[in-house]
This record gives sequence, structure tokens and C-alpha cells, in this order.
Amino acid sequence: MSESLEFMQRELERWSGVTYEVEDTRPHPKLRLHCNGQQRFIPYSCTKVDRRGMLNKVTELRRLLHTMGATRG
Repeated sequence: MSESLEFMQRELERWSGVTYEVEDTRPHPKLRLHCNGQQRFIPYSCTKVDRRGMLNKVTELRRLLHTMGATRG
């Protein structure tokens, strides 16, 4: 499992009403998110990334969850 995926999964545990599936597609795997009857996906890197890259991806994930109407907590 990639560091990016683990980092995003830890973030998703903090959000209520959000479920997700991991899709191992090429060239980039995806997290398929489900919330409030909506479905979106976010690609992530399966290669090693630096901390800044992971933080940027989590910020992108949070913004996506907000647009889906998810709440943190």
C-alpha cells in the first residue's frame, strides 16, 4: 500500500458519512468516494511522494469532500 493511500485513508476516518473504495487502475489508482448520494473519485500516486505532496493531496481531498456536503467529526 502506498504512503499516499495510507495518508488519505487516515484523513477519511475523520469524516462522517463518507465511504470509499480503492480502485487499482492504471496509470494511477483512484479512491472512489461516496457521500450523500454522490460519487466522486480522486487519483493518487502509487509511487513514493514527499510530505508536501501528501499534504497537497489531502487538501484536495478535503475540498472535494466539502463540495459533496460531508462533515468532519
